[in-house]
Amino acid sequence: MRGGKAAARFPADPWATVEAAAISNARGDFEQALRLAAELRGRFPDNPTGYRIGAAAARRMKRFGEASAIIKEAAARFPAEEWPMAEAARR
Repeated sequence: MRGGKAAARFPADPWATVEAAAISNARGDFEQALRLAAELRGRFPDNPTGYRIGAAAARRMKRFGEASAIIKEAAARFPAEEWPMAEAARR
C-alpha cells in the first residue's frame, strides 16, 4: 500500500505517504513504515520525514547497518540539520 488512495490522487504531494508512514511507525508496523519511508526518500528526497521514519523503523527492527546508512544519507542531504547527528549518537 503506497500512501493509499490519497497518494494516488495527489502523486506530487508527499503528505499522504508521510501520514501513512507515521501511522505505521506509531502502530509498531516497522516493516511497513520502513517501506513507506523508502518510497518517500525515492519520490521526495528533499523531505526529511522519509529519513527520520526510515532510520527510526530500521533501528527498532535492530537493522543498525540500514539505520546508519539512512542517517548518513540524511546528514549529507541536510547538512544544516542537527537531527541526523543526534540519531547517529543514539546508536
